[in-house]
Amino acid sequence: MIERDLKLKEDIAEFIGKRMDRIADKQDKDRKNTNKEIIKIHSRLMEKIAPELREDLFELQEAYVCAGALEGEACYKQGLQDGMKLALGVIE
Repeated sequence: MIERDLKLKEDIAEFIGKRMDRIADKQDKDRKNTNKEIIKIHSRLMEKIAPELREDLFELQEAYVCAGALEGEACYKQGLQDGMKLALGVIE
């Protein structure tokens, strides 16, 4: 029973990851424009800062991206749980 529950959790986590990737691939126009602007600003900064600071900037950027991804995943999971609770409440 415990192995089956663990497998189910793994399957759900995999589904969520794949679904989030598909959603991210279908970015709307505003988000795409924002990402382009981020890339432009990043390029300008890289030209202006000392080479020894670039690694720190990359690490900071990675940390922000990771935090955003974790937040997105948490929101997606909570939305899924809320939807399931709502559906079960309607069935009862």
